[in-house]
Amino acid sequence: MVWYARFASSGTQYPDVSHAVCTNSDGTTVSVTDAIDDEAYLQGKFIEHVQTRGRQVIHARKLSSAMSAAKGIGDHLRAWW
Repeated sequence: MVWYARFASSGTQYPDVSHAVCTNSDGTTVSVTDAIDDEAYLQGKFIEHVQTRGRQVIHARKLSSAMSAAKGIGDHLRAWW
């Protein structure tokens, strides 16, 4: 999946699923648009969810999304040492 956006601005993010594929449990691949088969959802609620996810992280964790990213980086680097 391709995400178009300005850095650190969830409201400008636009997910492009037109080239995304997923693998079924039997090993076959199918396009995401065929697997979901709901164009209204992909062009509506899905985009809305992507664009508001930063706010949702802040609300759920009571931390900024920058702090969440920093923690992820710290956890990753800790695994190296």
